[in-house]
Amino acid sequence: MSRMKYIVQALLWMIVGCDTPFFSSNEHNYQTPFEKSDGKKSSTYEEVIDYYKDLSKEFASISFKTMGETDSGQPLHLVIYSPDAEFNLSKYHKDRTIIFVNNATEGDATEGVDATMLLFRNLAQKEIKLSENVIVVTIPVYNIGGMLLGRKESEAQYNLNSDFVKADVENTFSFAKIFREVQPDLFINNGRTSRGGEDFRHSLTYSISEREKMGTFLGGYLEDVLMPRVTDSLLKRQSLFEKDSLSVPFWRPLFEPTTHRAQTAMGYVALWDCLGIDISTHAYHNKPYKQLVEANYEMMKTIIEIVSTDNDYIKQLRIKQEEANAVSKDYPVKWEIDSTHQSTTEVYTYEKDTITEVYLEARKPTIQQKSYYNRLKEVEQVKVPKSYIVPKIWGKIIDRLKANGVEMTSLEKDTLMVVNAYRIADFKTLSSPFEGHYLHYDTQVTKYQTKKQFYKGDYMVALAQPAKRFLLETLEPQAPDSFFNWNFFDVILKKEEVAPKVLGITDNDISPAYPIYRCDLQ
Repeated sequence: MSRMKYIVQALLWMIVGCDTPFFSSNEHNYQTPFEKSDGKKSSTYEEVIDYYKDLSKEFASISFKTMGETDSGQPLHLVIYSPDAEFNLSKYHKDRTIIFVNNATEGDATEGVDATMLLFRNLAQKEIKLSENVIVVTIPVYNIGGMLLGRKESEAQYNLNSDFVKADVENTFSFAKIFREVQPDLFINNGRTSRGGEDFRHSLTYSISEREKMGTFLGGYLEDVLMPRVTDSLLKRQSLFEKDSLSVPFWRPLFEPTTHRAQTAMGYVALWDCLGIDISTHAYHNKPYKQLVEANYEMMKTIIEIVSTDNDYIKQLRIKQEEANAVSKDYPVKWEIDSTHQSTTEVYTYEKDTITEVYLEARKPTIQQKSYYNRLKEVEQVKVPKSYIVPKIWGKIIDRLKANGVEMTSLEKDTLMVVNAYRIADFKTLSSPFEGHYLHYDTQVTKYQTKKQFYKGDYMVALAQPAKRFLLETLEPQAPDSFFNWNFFDVILKKEEVAPKVLGITDNDISPAYPIYRCDLQ
């Protein structure tokens, strides 16, 4: 940025009476509703969509597309920033790093929505300097119904962050289609705003895909390289934030260790070797809205700038990780916290009365060292089969496999095959329903071999494909978020069932036969 341009921009900030760094120096500055309100107002859904439409008309580098349905009846949208105005992403999957920002998984989490509008405007106007090797895409608002109603849940009362496997909501099917088209290298989930409960001063926290689940190459890069560099960059830029509303803790963003199950956005994207970063803002302790948006923007901007310089390295790591995953013969379907590995972090908080455990009236800031566990260990593994066979009668399963781009081959004729199969030996069920499901857990199986008649139109699903981990997480009944545990096969759970005569199973074994079959590797 030239000295004159810097002066003009500084004058503009003074004229509008706002100290945010987001005002554009462009003649047509495309201020967002957030900026026009001096950081006090969030954008409405209609304002968000109109804003991106206007950007796409003005800037060749911005594309605005309609991409599927939602439970609210409003279409889901995808906005793409491509520096050379090429929006056929399939041309760039091998060469460019694609960053995917998903906003408002919870409908009332609007900070990320406003921050992403600023981000795309500044990308289009070249206020943010990136290499030509980065493409940024966003779903402007994922939970449209929730945003319109001002609540976390969707129009149909679903928690969309728990739906990425069971797919009860139209939003989820649309997301899967978008994710297949984009094939991102890094996913940023701007999905949650906390409004009370925590005792720290941080305006923003983050969590990342678990190292163990991501694998040596991608997991190591995310935890040991990318996120430490994000913190270092923010610390070096402290002086630039002096006129902002950002508080000291932001410069050391707080890591929140979280186990991301496959049902969540972060757990889902990890199944496709996509780096995941979840950003949450925290509105309690009377933090101004402006501060939360600024923090979200600066976090995203810093991540994108670092990824821009690491493009070649990230592409190499993905290739190595995909190769390692492709040849693995065992797959962990259950994990638990490893209590032998403990870490500590600085938490900016407030002093408490040690007797009443309430905040002192003086609200004296303090820094505490807090310990946490951030390592997982495998509890149960399965052997990776050569393929699964999914009978065509299980239409809901097939619909979800197709929605996720799973490669399947339809049998051309009736065929008698020797296959391996499971019986459901035991399981537990939650006592209360969750969004229409009585989730099973602690599922245990026994394995047996049998001759099974399959029919023309049944599906053979090979594991040698990009959807390998998704298939193992959903079709192995022991996995926590399997289709079995999410009640798609409850019809088989009949007390009066009598077991067929099969190899290795006695007539006294009346445990339910799981109707997805394995062709195992020899």
